[in-house]
Amino acid sequence: MDLTTFQIIQGSFSLFFIVVAVVIAAFIIQRYIQYKSIEHLYVGLAWLGLAGPWFSDAIVFPTILIGNLINPTLTSADYLSITIAVSLITTYYIPIAILFWLFAFTKLLGSENRKLIMIIFTLINLVFEVLFVFFTFYDLSYIGTYKGPFTYQWGLLTTIFYLTAIFTALISGLLFANKALKTDAKESRLKGKFLIISFVLFTIGSIIPYVWFDIIGLVLSRLILVTCVITFYFGLNMPKFVKELIIK
Repeated sequence: MDLTTFQIIQGSFSLFFIVVAVVIAAFIIQRYIQYKSIEHLYVGLAWLGLAGPWFSDAIVFPTILIGNLINPTLTSADYLSITIAVSLITTYYIPIAILFWLFAFTKLLGSENRKLIMIIFTLINLVFEVLFVFFTFYDLSYIGTYKGPFTYQWGLLTTIFYLTAIFTALISGLLFANKALKTDAKESRLKGKFLIISFVLFTIGSIIPYVWFDIIGLVLSRLILVTCVITFYFGLNMPKFVKELIIK
């Protein structure tokens, strides 16, 4: 399968973002293994879910490159099933990932309404999960319209849920960051600033593909998302070299 310049850029930058997201998620989950902090496990698993919309590009791109070496006669149609399968798997997982994030967020924030928040969002995400499964078999266009491994458009249901998830992450993340900013410790305030930057960048990087469709928008959104993941890690687990570099 011959790849266009746009597809090469789309695939390579998506792969770059996913690799960074997976590595950062692994570092966060490692903190759970090291300190038995269940919140780190949930946050790491949540980030994998929030990166879900970009997994299909990241997986199909190297698959096509390898396929071109093994069997150059394969066409776009031969790879389409990979995009659809990965898209569906990540779509099914994102509602669970949002619950992982909210579980960790409400616990770290010490929210008095933690149980009520979890009950409400569990019901909402359960409804979306059921709808995703239903429309997979009834009318896939509600989830996405797939014309090729890099040519697809999210459906109405998926778009509504993704936008809801983006703003849920933004609002909850800003609330969590604000708590860190209110402390007297310089390191905690610095973490809060990194978290604010991270969630704002995540929102911007996630929304760009819905309004900016050329190569510049594609590259910019992926680079913003990479920066978002890195700054989130700095906000959650401040590396020593960052602390020594910024805090005097």
